[in-house]
Amino acid sequence: MDWVILVLALVLVIWSWKNPRYLLPLLIASLSLEISCTWFPHLALLDKLGAFVGIIDLGRIMVLAVIAYYLAARIKKRHREWALAYYRRPVWQNTLFLIAALYILAGLLSLVWSVDPLKTVVTAVRLGVLWLMGLAVYNLVLESRERWLVPAAFSVMATIVAGIGVYEAVSSRYIWLGEVYQPIGRVNSTFVDANILARFLIIGMLATLVWILTTSSRPGKVLGSGALLLQTAALLASGSRTGWLIAVLVLLFFLILLPRKVLLYALAGSLILAGINIAFNPAAVGRVLDLQQGIWAASLQRQYLITAAWDMFVKHPLLGVGSGGFQKYLLTNYSQLVQNGISLSHTAVLTTAAELGILGLSILGSFLAALCQPLLKWRRLARQAGHFSALQDTYSWSVFAFLAVIAIFISAQAESRFFEDPFLWIILGYLVAVGDLERMG
Repeated sequence: MDWVILVLALVLVIWSWKNPRYLLPLLIASLSLEISCTWFPHLALLDKLGAFVGIIDLGRIMVLAVIAYYLAARIKKRHREWALAYYRRPVWQNTLFLIAALYILAGLLSLVWSVDPLKTVVTAVRLGVLWLMGLAVYNLVLESRERWLVPAAFSVMATIVAGIGVYEAVSSRYIWLGEVYQPIGRVNSTFVDANILARFLIIGMLATLVWILTTSSRPGKVLGSGALLLQTAALLASGSRTGWLIAVLVLLFFLILLPRKVLLYALAGSLILAGINIAFNPAAVGRVLDLQQGIWAASLQRQYLITAAWDMFVKHPLLGVGSGGFQKYLLTNYSQLVQNGISLSHTAVLTTAAELGILGLSILGSFLAALCQPLLKWRRLARQAGHFSALQDTYSWSVFAFLAVIAIFISAQAESRFFEDPFLWIILGYLVAVGDLERMG
């Protein structure tokens, strides 16, 4: 049966190539269905290249489909003449994409001194594929000229995923990994990790807020507010302490950057729901009380990972131990510290410090600095143009993209995935495309 489903997935790919307008929504939808790894055959031979390499899921299939469409379009030169006439530089020379490419190249260069050369190559290939996907997303947004499509897809899928999560919480019937999450009173919906579910829901909440702000339809605002409440309920049910803190932080910044009454009302409803849930949910109360002792105390099992990562950085400050080398170096030199078999780093900044040293940290810092530039630019232009200018929508979409990346980055300090997160590259491609579309008029 799994091979039949694989064939059907390939049929979906062919259909999406003929209807490229649906490629982006399908990409976002498929990446949020991590449960789809149970639908397809497992290519065990590929596991020799690294953990999880042999796993097939709908997200990986659609990532490759989007990249293939983009490359075919470039080869056939199927891009608009007005776009060609406008650009002085190709998109890969955009500052964000260029810095990200430097990070990938630095990782590949570390093959020279890496403690785990195979993992270094696999990591570089994975990031290279995601980088290409970001270019493909940029191309698709530019072709469609539909700035609302990416936020709408995130909002819709976050609502669907949230609905499943709330169903799990209310009914105690889990569609996946219930034996892991039901005993601890958390939900994971379609994701393998409840914390990654929380990360996706936060992106969806930001997208929903942008929808509420930019739509002129009153029913649309009401529908968006209902979706926001459902997403909030699922976020609470995920039991992700990091997710809760990130949600409060980015939503606060959203209100600061876009102070609108309609957003205040929507968020007030979400906060009331959150307060009621925490007050009457013993599991939620326990996890909140853990936070009073600090994040460090709430995550005791990760202290040795942080200690080991820092020690790697101190011993190899300039270039690190090589991209992807954290796990092997830990098991080789700090095996006595390992607890419960957990040997993968959970803190993105420290992972970069340990694996690529000051070189990697410098590139990462440059990337975060460059991320602020488009937001500041559109904020300035929107203020100059006035409240009713079309630039206000561009600024709103830029706020969504900026805060979504910030949410991913902060979350990566507990779950490690930053550049490895495919949603990051979708949002980067979207952010750059929205700015270029506005300049085109």
